[in-house]
Amino acid sequence: MNFDTTRKYVFLFAHPDDDAFIAGTMKTLILKGAEVHGVWLTSGDYFGKGEAREKELAKATALLGLP
Repeated sequence: MNFDTTRKYVFLFAHPDDDAFIAGTMKTLILKGAEVHGVWLTSGDYFGKGEAREKELAKATALLGLP
């Protein structure tokens, strides 16, 4: 794939774990030097698991290298 690393990329997700389907692309862009941001609209607080989902998301974004 060819990516324009001079552009900024913003990925928008409804809730944590939706990024699983595009995380590889996000990581590729980051490794190539592109500016990448992720936005999650909710905490995923289904059945009261919001706090756990937020902790999982923090770990996932750290692994991806997101700010």
